[in-house]
Amino acid sequence: MLIWQQADAAGPMSELERAMFILDRLYAEMPAQHREQTRAKLAELAAAGKWHGFKRP
Repeated sequence: MLIWQQADAAGPMSELERAMFILDRLYAEMPAQHREQTRAKLAELAAAGKWHGFKRP
């Protein structure tokens, strides 16, 4: 829940930006290449209408 509160406090952002914000905090050690691959995959899924963001707990 704390991560969601931090995301809300950070201000308006797209669902993709929110997802990356959350992943950055959960997996701070994620290699940059994996981070960019994850961003690209989520963007691809969102563009295809198959992903609409993380569901809040």
